[in-house]
Amino acid sequence: MARGWAHIGVLKAMADLGLAPDIVAGTSIGAVAGAAFACDRLDALEAWSRSLKALTFWRHMRLRALDGLFSSTQFGRLMHQQLGSHRIEDLPVPFGVVAADLGSGQEVWLRHGDMAEAVRASFAIPGLFAPVEIEGRPLADGAIVNPVPVTLARALGADLVVAISLSGELLPGHWGRAGRHGQPNLFGSIATAFHIMQHRLNRARLAGDPPDVQVSVACQHVGLMDFQRAEELIALGDAALRAAAPRIEAALTLLAGGLEEHPA
Repeated sequence: MARGWAHIGVLKAMADLGLAPDIVAGTSIGAVAGAAFACDRLDALEAWSRSLKALTFWRHMRLRALDGLFSSTQFGRLMHQQLGSHRIEDLPVPFGVVAADLGSGQEVWLRHGDMAEAVRASFAIPGLFAPVEIEGRPLADGAIVNPVPVTLARALGADLVVAISLSGELLPGHWGRAGRHGQPNLFGSIATAFHIMQHRLNRARLAGDPPDVQVSVACQHVGLMDFQRAEELIALGDAALRAAAPRIEAALTLLAGGLEEHPA
């Protein structure tokens, strides 16, 4: 969730080092940052994220009491404001996002259609946002099924995959933002449960389909709902990517050597 602002730092550092990706795949808030990069709106997303204060993000949302605490439609409007109106297939960079089909439990790859709607579906955290219906399927946060979409990146044609992992190690006693008497509040409980699930699933998925380079951002000390800490998270993403740059360059050199030995 909020830790996804680190993706902004990662993507900006990659561009600064001449390592900008040719293909982008994202899940949940990673889909937000990936979409911003793909449609050349990363600077605008960064400026907006840095402007957020405590609870400001949630003030953009509209309360509801049916299938989610907040209106996903309102979140969709927010995404259109920040990202503009684009169709995924028209983007200059191949792009896709992961969502979860709540009807079948299947992993769904969204690679065409309205970009903001796809991002809205990928970020529809169960319990917080209502599912997003696309082509008759109720879709929710892709982190339920695939937190780091290595498989989607390869399916989009990536020869070398750099995976950005934000789950980190679980910190004992860390509940995010605490409520009264130090006990977890509603958001803290949901966020922590979501993080535990994501952490375990992340490890399993990356073990089954490892990326060529994994970049781990040490941001587990930041609460999953702390959207106001963009400046810190962007800096952490920047630092993590720069530290991993030699490994990425080595992997690219190895790939280039293999392509020279086995030309298409």
